Amino acid sequence: MELKEKKRGLTMTKVDLDLINENLLKYIFVQRISLEIEPFTLKYNLTLILQQSEDEYAENFILYFYDVCELNLLNIGGGLIQFMHLNIIKNSDGLDRIKYHIEDLEDGKISFSFFKCEILDYQ
Repeated sequence: MELKEKKRGLTMTKVDLDLINENLLKYIFVQRISLEIEPFTLKYNLTLILQQSEDEYAENFILYFYDVCELNLLNIGGGLIQFMHLNIIKNSDGLDRIKYHIEDLEDGKISFSFFKCEILDYQ
């Protein structure tokens, strides 16, 4: 897959996990973090929109995380937010609901566990 090619609705596989981690190093500027609850399951989902630059018209990398738990945010707000080294790893604890974990390895600004992730959009 070429990064310039627009992709929508990809569900995460091993190849996609590598692609996502690669893009998380390029798209470091936080445009939006949104947390919502699914009314029937009462599980939280999180949308993360990242950009390559601070320009409001910069390309977006949009991820949608399902069944988010253990969400931690540190020093968020007060200006432009950057996640300099986000990384997703596959969880090996054997828990059914927690398949993956994402963490800001440089500053620890965000971390959470989740069931699955979908790429909603990137260019």
